[in-house]
Amino acid sequence: MGYLNPFEIMGYEIFIQNATKAGVDGVLVVDMPPADRQSYWTATGGRNRTIYLVSPTTNADRAAFIASIPAVIFITYP
Repeated sequence: MGYLNPFEIMGYEIFIQNATKAGVDGVLVVDMPPADRQSYWTATGGRNRTIYLVSPTTNADRAAFIASIPAVIFITYP
């Protein structure tokens, strides 16, 4: 789990290489908007799952968009 800025500074490719070597299967980037995921997803080569959060306060359009992309979805409850 982390924030997007350090991954961007390190470079997605380097981060993914290091994470894969460490045995990481998925990453929760808490502030990465799903619509802005393309650069990160391209760097993973489809090997690493991005985890998005859906909560009771997530609007229906955003939840549907998240559900339409290849990701692991965690639903949080209040």
